[in-house]
Amino acid sequence: MGAGLMQSGLEVSVWLSLGSNLGDRSLMLAQARQALDALPHFAIKRISRELPNPPLLEPCQGEFLNQIVVGASRAAAPALLQQIKDLERQLGRKKRARYGPREIDIDILVFGDHCQNHPELCLPHPGLVDRPYLHQLCAQMGLDWKAVLADARRRGWSVPEAAVRTDRSTMAGVLQ
Repeated sequence: MGAGLMQSGLEVSVWLSLGSNLGDRSLMLAQARQALDALPHFAIKRISRELPNPPLLEPCQGEFLNQIVVGASRAAAPALLQQIKDLERQLGRKKRARYGPREIDIDILVFGDHCQNHPELCLPHPGLVDRPYLHQLCAQMGLDWKAVLADARRRGWSVPEAAVRTDRSTMAGVLQ
């Protein structure tokens, strides 16, 4: 993925999911937004409200506070991902068990109309399929997550099996 570290030049719409369930969660989201907006080749355009919700994939931990940020990026997706991972570390994220508690978690949900299934970066993010809090925040912002997934599927993208953690029968309209 190192080849993507160069600037793409074209401005691309990007949806990010921010989440925290340790410490002052609202402050952590604010610090993450500030750090994101300071990135070269990235600008925040809109932010959703903050939404508390229970942990989905590892239930024995504190409640999350989540938010969606819509921005514009001139960086390639892998470069933006690397910048985000660096930001998470700078903001105090510590390595823990997968799906465990996090000081901050920033995921790229959508990067323009880019589709890929790579172990380090799956676009669109599989969480758009089955995470109710993302559906609520997208709806609040007028973001059509169903259209994004439908378009991606028309272009050959498929949800990695390991990524879908809910009853697939409830998502039949999205997955087909």
